[in-house]
Amino acid sequence: MQELTKAELDKVRERLLPGERILWQGKPCSGWKSRVAKEWKGILFLLFFSMAFGRGFYVVAAGNPSWNEEVVFSLAVMGVCSLVALGSTGALVLNAILESRKLNAFIYAMTDRRLLSIGPSADGRGTFFQQFDGASLRKIRMVPHHDGTGDLVFRYQFPPGKKPVPQGWLALPYAERVVERIRGVFPGVAASRLR
Repeated sequence: MQELTKAELDKVRERLLPGERILWQGKPCSGWKSRVAKEWKGILFLLFFSMAFGRGFYVVAAGNPSWNEEVVFSLAVMGVCSLVALGSTGALVLNAILESRKLNAFIYAMTDRRLLSIGPSADGRGTFFQQFDGASLRKIRMVPHHDGTGDLVFRYQFPPGKKPVPQGWLALPYAERVVERIRGVFPGVAASRLR
């Protein structure tokens, strides 16, 4: 478990209520490779799409000794489609890297009253702060990942027309141990493991 720096601990301490004590603190451990692995279907599709149009470009270019308007137009369309797919693949990988860096900037803390999340805001200009009252928390859903980390989902946000967004502690090393610590402090919390 990665320990917090003095500056990170100060960020947590400035949000404590009078008499509140920190019992546990930690940080996510989200590697960019695991974030890219979550997008593997899209990346594979885009690479296949790019290679298919790239191969079509080669076949049309090599198979036509004279290039008329139709051949040039076909080559232009195939070339643009191949480059767009390749660029989209790069954008997916870059987005995964940036998301992992943003997630790794978060700080998690458990006090004798609450569970706290502190990190960069969505626009990157401010601070995101979220708290979950330990006494009213009823269930933790633990979602394990292949890299050994896990998400502790305390609740879901349901934006209209979109997939539910998990709220809690994401990409946490030793997530099962942390669940047990939370249940030790807040015994009314039930835990389930999702796949």
